[in-house]
Amino acid sequence: MIRLFALLILLFISSVVFAQKDSLAKSLIEDLSNKSGTLFRKEYSPLKKISNIELNILTVTDLLHPENAPSKGIRFEYQGTYNEYIAFIDSDELDALIASLEYMIPIVIEDTLPHNYTELVYKSRSGFTVGCFYTKGEWAPFSKIVSYSDKSFVPLEKSSFGQLYETLKYAKQLVKN
Repeated sequence: MIRLFALLILLFISSVVFAQKDSLAKSLIEDLSNKSGTLFRKEYSPLKKISNIELNILTVTDLLHPENAPSKGIRFEYQGTYNEYIAFIDSDELDALIASLEYMIPIVIEDTLPHNYTELVYKSRSGFTVGCFYTKGEWAPFSKIVSYSDKSFVPLEKSSFGQLYETLKYAKQLVKN
């Protein structure tokens, strides 16, 4: 009886864990590339490495349905101590991310001083986050590749913030074509 009860508890816990994993937010490019029953070509075009974050343009093409236009986006990859973290920004999210960085960069560079603890944060569909927070008298830029793990938190230098902005502006031109 105890074994049966323990087995039921184990099954319940595992179903809850798997349900949470499936409910993680996904980008449109992730949804497309995880679609079953078709053949995809995934092309990775390197952009730049910024603060240990590899940026690539990802183009996913459905080879069995050529009438569907290829999906493009930016792939962010960070190799943590024990795990690799990957996030995607869809092409339709690039404008908002670039605009967010345009807003944040002057504040960070010029050290605009808030009166209280302050955070500026952009978050994508897939959970990729970039932002800055004001602490100990200065702004601290950061990126967090995935929302479900604090180990994907990457502190950025102020200059890296600008590099990310310039790289994404360049990538936008490539993704839109």
